[in-house]
Amino acid sequence: MRLALLALAPVVMLAGCNSAGTVQADAVKICGFLPTAAAIANVLNASPKLTQPIAIAQAICDAVLAKPTTFGAARIQSLAKPSGDITVIVRGVRVTGHFVK
Repeated sequence: MRLALLALAPVVMLAGCNSAGTVQADAVKICGFLPTAAAIANVLNASPKLTQPIAIAQAICDAVLAKPTTFGAARIQSLAKPSGDITVIVRGVRVTGHFVK
């Protein structure tokens, strides 16, 4: 029971700061990427030190905007923003979302 309560602590903290909507709005402002609410909850559960919405949004944007380490066709394709859903890894957690105009 105690372990279950500890697992929910990051979600409760986020709920106190206007839920995932704040993180989503911050991410859109920072980099134009709209992550799913479920992905935000997963990042919180995996990274309890990330409790501020702006810090979560910045971590997501850092991953979204990261340059690939390889060159060639993959590098060229990365320069254009994809139009559909994409998935990136943030602190070991898959974060899915899409770019907004």
